[in-house]
Amino acid sequence: MGKGTVKVQALDKESLPVAMGKLKSPVDRLASEKISMPRKGIGFLLETFCHPLHYNPSKRRKGDKMEEELMSKVFTIKDTEPFQVLPSGHTAWLLASVGNLSVQIIESKTAGQPVEFPAPSGEEEFIYVLRGHVQYDDGRTARMGEAVYNPPDLSSPSKYSGQLLRIAVFTESRGTQPRKDLLGMVFNVDNVKSFYDDKAMTTRRLWVVTQNMSIVMNESQPGTRFVDTGHPEKEIIYVIRGCLEYDNGRTVTDGEAVVNLPDKLHPGRRCGTAPTRSFEAKTPAPERLLEMFEA
Repeated sequence: MGKGTVKVQALDKESLPVAMGKLKSPVDRLASEKISMPRKGIGFLLETFCHPLHYNPSKRRKGDKMEEELMSKVFTIKDTEPFQVLPSGHTAWLLASVGNLSVQIIESKTAGQPVEFPAPSGEEEFIYVLRGHVQYDDGRTARMGEAVYNPPDLSSPSKYSGQLLRIAVFTESRGTQPRKDLLGMVFNVDNVKSFYDDKAMTTRRLWVVTQNMSIVMNESQPGTRFVDTGHPEKEIIYVIRGCLEYDNGRTVTDGEAVVNLPDKLHPGRRCGTAPTRSFEAKTPAPERLLEMFEA
């Protein structure tokens, strides 16, 4: 054996259960075939090949518990400390996040006086005006109920007043391209593509869809149900107005958010007496929505 290598010895099979019949475990195979490999690569190989065997059950249980806790919470500003407070009056809260996807509430504490909006930091961002307006140096002005899109690592100086919803995503996949062609646009309910989803019993409006994220506004009548079959994307739901009641006990109302994890069912109903309007943010974007947006 060369320098910097180690011969893998057989491990105690009691500590590494194999549930694949007569098929040898990766560790048994390494030992019997006396395979040598760089020392630093052993942990990675075991992590990669033994993951389906759950060779660390306690770590798995801890992960499951954290997932359960995340999908049992309703995120509100009153339970969140601001992560950014500037002398100008700018205040920002991280309302909810999962992986590389986050939802923030941004507010100007200076009444009637626009304050500078901090430049984005390597994230694609969607800015929706909950109250007031945001004005960019490039000429874009979005008012209450309107939105803009900013690609990552591109300076977009602006000032705002009131309250903004910021949905942002860090790019995880190489080769994905932000939509710089959307930079000059101001979006509203009248100029975005929409369709009625019979299965979900909701009108869906495609505000922004890139390879990295999709931002869809769902508008639904009270009392209707949504039957979720699971999806591979990470998802955050932000309720603009109305009420969503999930079967697992979560009830989400105006200005609140929930996280839904990949391949985890989350059915429920629209509660209350008024129509519900919410944003559904996902990463990466579902292929179907990307095709519809680009059509």
